[in-house]
Amino acid sequence: MTPLRAIATFLLTGAFLLDALGRAAGKTELWTLGAQANTLGLLCGVLVWCVAWFGAERGGQISWFFALAAFALARFLRGSAGVPPDQPLIVLAGLGTLLLALSWWLQRRARPQQRSRADAAPPV
Repeated sequence: MTPLRAIATFLLTGAFLLDALGRAAGKTELWTLGAQANTLGLLCGVLVWCVAWFGAERGGQISWFFALAAFALARFLRGSAGVPPDQPLIVLAGLGTLLLALSWWLQRRARPQQRSRADAAPPV
């Protein structure tokens, strides 16, 4: 996992947790911080997706894209950072978090296959 991908994953997962905890505890500071982390995580995540897509790295890119789409939709529907997240938006961010985990798993699973194909290719 690249450092920027790890940062994006940390920010987006943290945004989900901050929104859920802020909503449960009624703390405006937590869900506001969650909204800001979501925005920053989306910016990092889109950059990671573009670099990986154009760099021909395909392992887990579709689930990464749909995770970003889930977080972006939750952020768009929410509006302002000061607005408390509704339960459907928290569920949508939770789905995005699960898709991030799936993307990580698919990427880890694809790496040995990519290496074995490169090792099996005859030298030029």
